[in-house]
Amino acid sequence: MTSFIDKFIEKIGNRWVVSYLRVSTAKQTGESKTGIKRQVENRQKFLDTHPECKLWEEEFQDLGVSGKGDNRRKGDLARFIDQAERGIFPPKTILLIESVSRLTRDTQKGLFVN
Repeated sequence: MTSFIDKFIEKIGNRWVVSYLRVSTAKQTGESKTGIKRQVENRQKFLDTHPECKLWEEEFQDLGVSGKGDNRRKGDLARFIDQAERGIFPPKTILLIESVSRLTRDTQKGLFVN
């Protein structure tokens, strides 16, 4: 069965992928449940199954940063948003996150980049 992301990638073709990794506490950096290692492994699985996607050289990660509030205004997520708004990334670049909870926990406020 073809997933949503597979259909999306098929439709848009070769694309750059920007990786964003986040854990809320420094302790989680080494944990397998929410740790960076697991997120990196899942990113690699995605790239292995989508050879048409090329990983952007610069990595974005917020270690020990809560997904509520501040990560949208400071840190690497804010840096990614700034670069996206300034047009640093080619059109249709994909921001790869393991899950929405890694991006933000403020789901009511959302996150929009034009």
